[in-house]
Amino acid sequence: MLKNVQFRIMLSTAVIIVLLSTQNGYAQVTFTDVARDFWAKEEIEFLNGQDVISGFPDGEFRPSESITRTQAAAMLVRALNLNTENRPDPGFHDISAKFHAYDVVATVADEGLMSGSGGNFRPGETLSRGQMAVILKRAFDLSGEWDRQFRDIKSDHWAYSAIQALAANRITTGYATDTTFRASLPTTRAQFSVFLARQLEETFKPDEFPISEAERAVLALHEHAVAGKLPHINTHLNASFADVVQSLGSPYTYGLTYVQYFEEGYFIGLNPSGNVNYIWVYDQGYLTLTDLINALGQPDRQDIELGQIHTIYRVGEYELGFTRNHVRNDQYSEQVSEVFLRYHDVDKQFYAIDRSSWQTYENAKFGYRVNFPSHWSSSSESADGIWLHEEFNTYVTVFAREEEQALPDYYEPITLNNGKRAYFFETEQYGSVSYHMVLVEDGVTYHFSAEMPPYFYEENQHILDEIMLNFELRG
Repeated sequence: MLKNVQFRIMLSTAVIIVLLSTQNGYAQVTFTDVARDFWAKEEIEFLNGQDVISGFPDGEFRPSESITRTQAAAMLVRALNLNTENRPDPGFHDISAKFHAYDVVATVADEGLMSGSGGNFRPGETLSRGQMAVILKRAFDLSGEWDRQFRDIKSDHWAYSAIQALAANRITTGYATDTTFRASLPTTRAQFSVFLARQLEETFKPDEFPISEAERAVLALHEHAVAGKLPHINTHLNASFADVVQSLGSPYTYGLTYVQYFEEGYFIGLNPSGNVNYIWVYDQGYLTLTDLINALGQPDRQDIELGQIHTIYRVGEYELGFTRNHVRNDQYSEQVSEVFLRYHDVDKQFYAIDRSSWQTYENAKFGYRVNFPSHWSSSSESADGIWLHEEFNTYVTVFAREEEQALPDYYEPITLNNGKRAYFFETEQYGSVSYHMVLVEDGVTYHFSAEMPPYFYEENQHILDEIMLNFELRG
């Protein structure tokens, strides 16, 4: 009798141990092709313990194979514990009542989870990652907006809302290496198992989303910007010209208001006092707008200027900006072409311009006068005007003609400091900026015009404006 009691106690203990093992460690069933360190091992074993999956008769799970529509349907039916009896005929041309998974297909069709197309269910076709997202959203009534974006899934993508819902519910993290979702790729059996397990068991959901290398680069830019500098350069905002040369060596080209290093990709702006007022870095095409938003959130503002859009984040007293180029119409590239750092306060960016040392050109024939920087190299003077500055694809000129020129509609009216009404137009085409002021008075048309590369315009716009606004007529 005592032996029977001891046997029952031992049996009960064994049952408890088995139950605990099943509940906490999931089913201890090992598929022959799922290694101990396989990334989805725990999720696969969990679903096996829940009788959602059973693998193949040869003991394999085949995790890297693409999941078929029939296999996905079967897993959903089991995961949702749906009754497959007495379901109406789904009416698919390629599914007969003799099909081995007829009841499963009929169930998912009746529940509105999967529908097929053209009257066919296509049972052996693979399920794309985008299709998988849509099906899981329907099956579990998922909703929500993710506060980040996948680089390859825009708001007009057919599966955007479903993919957003999966990400918002921490069911998918996409591909961490480049923050993509890759909706057109087939879903593997391991991937579908992980997505399903995360929905069924909260502990499988990731605590946080992985950060891509591009996002880490954006965060590094922001961290350095707090200190008034950019990575890989020791030059700070407000550093002197001597500091720049000591840090980066002799520049490729420089002037009173800029220092440029073509090989390193740096363009450094100097204010009239000779100190750094902004730092510009080219060739940042590995970054995208999605990376910026994922790393830093929505920008403080976006400025459109001369065929470019600047996405700007406020960093203390500075602005960290990312430039993207115009593509067509009102569209801009997703790729970041340039990164810049400057003062938020415009007065700190440009400072007051001291014109006391500027040189003066006065035209005797037409009686007009302009002041311009003393370091500019004037040349080619004629009776009508003069080249105020000429260097490396940069031409600044002033001249007059005895004619009353009719102006195109795109010229905008402006008022000069002397009260005269003039007209102004600027644009960028084919990598060159055009800057043009026209003043018409008493049968004479006066021109102040410049053609220049974008970098010269960015650095000298305030100087050009100063020359234009102080254009003078005699008498």
